[in-house]
Amino acid sequence: MTKQHNQSPSTHFDGIVSNLPWSDGFSIGTGINAVTGELMAGVAIEKSNPTKSETKEARSRFQWIESESDLDQEIDVSANGRYNMDGVNLSASASYLNEVKFSDTSVTLIAHYESTYTGYDESDQYELNADAKAQVGNPKNFRERYGDYFVAGSRRGSRFTVVYRCETHSAERLDKFKATVGADAEVFDAKGSTAFKRAAKSNDVNITITVDAVGFKGNLPATPQDPEEILKLLQLFIEQEEGVPVRAKLYHYSRLCASIPTIVAISPTAFVALRQLYQMHFRIDSSFNSLPSNYQQQYESTITSFRDKLSANSNLLATDRSVRSDLTGEAHDLYISLRAVLDRQDFYFAVAAQVSHEPKKGHITTCLNCGPKAWLYGYSEYNGSHSVQIESRKLAYSHGGTVTVVNHNFNVDPDQSRLIVGWEIRANIERAGEWKKVSDQIILRNSAEVWAQSNLWGKFDWTVWVYYVDAKDYQFSRRERVLGPYPSTYATERPKISGSNDIIRLN
Repeated sequence: MTKQHNQSPSTHFDGIVSNLPWSDGFSIGTGINAVTGELMAGVAIEKSNPTKSETKEARSRFQWIESESDLDQEIDVSANGRYNMDGVNLSASASYLNEVKFSDTSVTLIAHYESTYTGYDESDQYELNADAKAQVGNPKNFRERYGDYFVAGSRRGSRFTVVYRCETHSAERLDKFKATVGADAEVFDAKGSTAFKRAAKSNDVNITITVDAVGFKGNLPATPQDPEEILKLLQLFIEQEEGVPVRAKLYHYSRLCASIPTIVAISPTAFVALRQLYQMHFRIDSSFNSLPSNYQQQYESTITSFRDKLSANSNLLATDRSVRSDLTGEAHDLYISLRAVLDRQDFYFAVAAQVSHEPKKGHITTCLNCGPKAWLYGYSEYNGSHSVQIESRKLAYSHGGTVTVVNHNFNVDPDQSRLIVGWEIRANIERAGEWKKVSDQIILRNSAEVWAQSNLWGKFDWTVWVYYVDAKDYQFSRRERVLGPYPSTYATERPKISGSNDIIRLN
């Protein structure tokens, strides 16, 4: 009978890691510990003269960011690290991700112009130096001095990235704008940029533009806020591009000496969990940067504390499950909290768009030959986010009828703790009479007054419902919505909402 042995989980390191974002501190021969993410002080490689790649190609790519999965995809392309390398901080090549914002009424278009050499600048052969060779027989000492990998090649390139944040007042307008522009927004040519600008204008979409560029000589002028003017800036960039290292190729030391172990006693699932933690970290940063200024002040110390703990413990995250689990839990809770603010802001601006649908003060609406019937303005419910909690108050009055008409004022006294997001008046009987709004505005206010009157010789039976949220959770400004920034939320589907102006509802 063969005795079975339980093997400890382990990870087999790849011999080559390519396309890693180039980081500060990298140079040919720099050693990296794949478990802690540290750059090593010891150099194990003999000096070499890399052969420079001579073939260069340029391309443009465009990416709409309108959901969490879109953001994750962009992170994978621009900031994807391996194992525990380049995980905690966005490299310079991916700093533009901090500008991304998206919601039901906001979307981000990222446009890249990239000019890169097709190959890596690297030597045909690398060799361990004498000091490193002396440590080969002691794998533990070798890893402590030189790490697991060394930088074997650099890919030079230049990148011009434009972030177009597109914001409007309604999901319908945003959908129409995106449909007009299309999936392939060719904003780097004259025809495409003109069409993009025209579509934004016709759909009342406000565009905020930021530019992030690497690998060029001199300084670019200030970023224009006109899509057509961006083309001139791009042309200037192309004239000045020179290329800097943007991607790295790493070799495991086992490629130079087969006796150097490629296995580390860490489960592959630990690196998967670590990747998920870093992904959450990027989402948290994007969410925080999308908050309005007053909420950023509220969360600044919490965000800073989380970032500091993540950075301070980066060398333990792959090996210490407890630390990793604690930070993952903290990241999840922080992300949910940020998302709640952003979802509520999304709802706030959806409510603000309903103000114009309220009837004018004093306008008489008759129901002499109708009823039962209800008129709803704003929102009575919202299924887009659990963070939006709508409460209601019912004001009812009925009278059996007299020889004259009966009228009644429905009043909700001012209450600073409430923010009204919708209201409804119901005629509960046939030939109910007429009604009017006495308040100048009810939606986004904390009080309401509505008047109703019975039909001549008729019964009086009217009900007013007022729908409201907790005002302290909705400290947003419509002015900031117009001027930016705008919230980043991560809903992947449009919420189902109730907010029509004329509905029949009896219950």
